[in-house]
Order: sequence, then C-alpha cells, then structure tokens
Amino acid sequence: MKKIFFLLSILFVFINYIFSQSSIIAKPFFKSSELVNKTEDTLKKQFVKQKLVWPPKALFIRSFKYDRQLEVWVKSDNKETFKLFKTYRVCLQSGSMGPKRVEGDFQVPEGFYYVNEFNPNSNYHLH
Repeated sequence: MKKIFFLLSILFVFINYIFSQSSIIAKPFFKSSELVNKTEDTLKKQFVKQKLVWPPKALFIRSFKYDRQLEVWVKSDNKETFKLFKTYRVCLQSGSMGPKRVEGDFQVPEGFYYVNEFNPNSNYHLH
C-alpha cells in the first residue's frame, strides 16, 4: 500500500508541476513543500538517468485495462515525439472490461481526454 501511495504521489506531483508552469493554475495543490521537493528531486534523477529533459513540456498518460498497466510519456517541446518515461503496473481495478456507461458504475473511462485544470473541491488530490 505504501508503494502505491508513493507512486501515485509522484504522478500527482509530476502533473501538478507541469500545470503549475502554465497560467492555467495559479497556486500549487500541495501544501507540503517538503513532499513536493523530495518527489521533484526523485523525478529529476529519473529523467537524467533516462536522458530526458526536465521539466517536460507535455505529458501523455496511457492506460491498458486488460494488461493492467499505466504508461507515462513525456516530451520537451511540440516538435519532438513523446518518449516513454515509466510504466506502472496497476494492482487493483474496479469494474470489469468494457466502457464506462454511467457515473458510479466503477468502470475506468476509455478514450482520449485532455486535462486543462483540476477540480479544486476534489477529495482526491494531496493537500
């Protein structure tokens, strides 16, 4: 469980960092600068090891329900192609194979989504 939390916190900090560099979001979501600094340092080291540019300018998250994997792809500018940063194994999933039909059916949505802001009233990002 601690490993899952750590992986998710890295992913959320990573996403938060990218969006905080734009004018879309004025304030950071995290109140603990220590957590942000520690996670950012870890990410920077991983980027250097893989010869990727930090911070990335774009982030693409791809999930495979059947294979239970989540991939994080990054690129440093619009002219560059995305490069695979990391693949995570999804330990648990709700619902069954197939598309999401209604809210609350426990299915993971399928398709392409663009995140341009986060819900400030959400119970699911770290504070």
